[in-house]
Formats: sequence, structure tokens, C-alpha cells
Amino acid sequence: MPFPDDFEKAVATAYARADVVFLGDATAMRNTFLGILQQREVTFSVRDRWKGSIPDTTLVRTNIGEIACGYNFKKRNSYLVFAYWDQQRKHLTTSFCDLTRTEAKAKDAIGVLDRLTKRANAAAGRGAN
Repeated sequence: MPFPDDFEKAVATAYARADVVFLGDATAMRNTFLGILQQREVTFSVRDRWKGSIPDTTLVRTNIGEIACGYNFKKRNSYLVFAYWDQQRKHLTTSFCDLTRTEAKAKDAIGVLDRLTKRANAAAGRGAN
């Protein structure tokens, strides 16, 4: 595990790069193709949001297989997801190269996100979430 300052920087960088950051439960999955690349579409029931405007039920795509940087989501598990819109802004995507991880492994990252968004809201004059 990186040093605390490095970890906070990694979370802050991932937050800045992502279009959407949320905590949600994987409720459904189906395999699909993007050209010749096989992908998995994962439906999430969103429980908390740190960045981006998304509905309570959100679909995220990931490639299938580690060689294609796919994240191996499991149905009925909870995840902290750092996602990005595709070029046409039709689909959100994520990978294991992002800080996406299970909720159980994301407690420290969630704490950093809470602090980041509290600071950002205070700086914008909105108060805490």
C-alpha cells in the first residue's frame, strides 16, 4: 500500500480524471460486443455519488478479461466506481486500471473522497454534502 500522502494523491488524481465517481451495488450483468472487443455491461443501483450526474440505476461497461484491462465485477457486490464517458457520451466505462474496487477494499478511498468533496463544496460556498 502506498504511503498515506501518495494514496490521497492517487485518489485525488483518479477523482479529477473521472467523469463519474459513485458507490453502487451490481444488480445485473450481460455480455456485449464493441466491434470485436467483448465487454460486460453492469447495472448498478447507485447508493452514493461524489462526482457526475447519473440516475439511481446506472449502466457501466468494462472489457472482459484482465489482458483487456477489464474489471471482474460480481453480481450482488458493492463497488466504488471511477467511470468515464465514451466519446459519444453514450456509455460509462471503467477498468481495473482505475481505482474501481469493492466497497470492502475502498474504505480509505471513500474517506479521501469525502474530504475532497467537502473541501470543494466549502470552497464553492455550498457547505457540506
